[in-house]
Amino acid sequence: MSCFQRSEIYVVKPDRTGFGHLGLLSLGWKWGGGGMESSAYDRVRFGMQLVDEKILSRESLTKMTTEIDDCNDYAYGWNIGGHADARYFAKAGGQPGARSYVLIHPDKRVVIVLLCNTSGRGIGQLARDIGELVLADQRE
Repeated sequence: MSCFQRSEIYVVKPDRTGFGHLGLLSLGWKWGGGGMESSAYDRVRFGMQLVDEKILSRESLTKMTTEIDDCNDYAYGWNIGGHADARYFAKAGGQPGARSYVLIHPDKRVVIVLLCNTSGRGIGQLARDIGELVLADQRE
């Protein structure tokens, strides 16, 4: 038995009466566009390595997460937002039957990762809401 176990993935049934099992998909064809598999733990480790300047210098990370021209809330591959004391950068991903979101508050050293084994919406807002709760707890 492998130590790597995949989650089952589901899609909403066409008649909208529930969920149906999707089965395993091969994502090898899109490796350059996000065809990797990882765990929430590995994604948090990735985020913390960005924050701790182990992957990129602070200068490079700042450039990569700074708004491009007039692109409101978008940088080089990242969505950006927040306010003066809690700026963040984030990235969503998805495939049939799954979605993910990583949210990083670099100044607060907070990384939030959500993985979901169904398709749908709202994962980004949920991550931002969780981030606000974590940051509020840090302020106390």
